[in-house]
Amino acid sequence: MEELDSKLQKLTKKVAMLEQILDTMPQIVFVKDENGAYIYGNRSFRERFDLPDSSLENIDDAALFPKRDRSQQKEIDHRIFIR
Repeated sequence: MEELDSKLQKLTKKVAMLEQILDTMPQIVFVKDENGAYIYGNRSFRERFDLPDSSLENIDDAALFPKRDRSQQKEIDHRIFIR
C-alpha cells in the first residue's frame, strides 16, 4: 500500500508540474473528451473564453462559439479522434 501511495504522490506532483508549465505558456492549450467536452484548458484558454480556473464542467463548443462555427469545430474534432 505504501508503494501505491508513493507512486500516486509522484504522479500527482508530475501532473501539477505539467499544469504549471502549460499555464505559463501564452499559447492556448486544451483537451477534449471523445464527446467534444473540454476536460482541460490552460490559463490562456480560460482567459480567452473568460472561464473560471476551477472547472470546465459542462463546457463544450456550444458554450464558446457561435452556431456558425460549431460544425467546423466538430469536423476538426472528428478528424482528430479518427487518428
